Parts: sequence; C-alpha cells; structure tokens
Amino acid sequence: MALEKFDDFNLADRGQPDSAELCLWRSVLEVALFDLHDDQKRGPALDWITSRQIEIGSCSWVCDQLGLSHGAVVRVAERTHKKHRQTLRQSRFFS
Repeated sequence: MALEKFDDFNLADRGQPDSAELCLWRSVLEVALFDLHDDQKRGPALDWITSRQIEIGSCSWVCDQLGLSHGAVVRVAERTHKKHRQTLRQSRFFS
C-alpha cells in the first residue's frame, strides 16, 4: 500500500531537486560555510567546498542546483580561511 506512491518514481528525475531538497542543500552549504569558523570542522568543510568533484552531493553540484557560482563560493571560503589564519597568527603574536 505505501509503495503505491512510488509507482511514478524515476531515478533519472533525481538530478533536478524540488524546492524541499533545494532548502536542504542550501542548509548543507550554509553549515559548511559556518564550519569554516570552527577549528575542528574547518578542514573537512574546506575540503568539501574546494573539491573539484561534480557528482550529486558535491559542493559544485549543490552550487549548480542553487544557481550559485562554485568558484565564487570557493573564493569566499578561501578568504574566510585566510582571515582566520591571520587572526590566529596575530593572537599568538600578542599573547
């Protein structure tokens, strides 16, 4: 009975997320950007954001689905990372 709703399901359609999925992927990207400010999560977040992979779930794919430039997101992430490193160096210098 519950499987009836999947009769029209087509795996080929999964490349075009609906609005609920877009909200989810936007949240995933936001979390990755926020994680750049967390010492323990920064590395994995930066790795995911700067990855050149293009399959479903990659940052490049997420950006494409959201209508964003992956290159622009990478530049923001790299600037954020660079500012954090500079702040860290200055705090060590003055402590």
